[in-house]
Amino acid sequence: MAITYSEDGKKKVRKGNKKAIAMGEKFFGVPKDVREANKRLSGPGPFDINDSKKVIEYYKKKNKKGKV
Repeated sequence: MAITYSEDGKKKVRKGNKKAIAMGEKFFGVPKDVREANKRLSGPGPFDINDSKKVIEYYKKKNKKGKV
């Protein structure tokens, strides 16, 4: 629970789902290593071909679920 104060002095209490914050490993259903590889590919950071392969393979596998 986070307590913040607005400019006019009113107290605001924000209730958050601590489980979603603490999950970390699969935030929004995407594994941590895939998220980090995607951040490197999207930003200025150093990346290699394995980052690209990891992201592509993850989304290929994800999109095949449920198809006949």
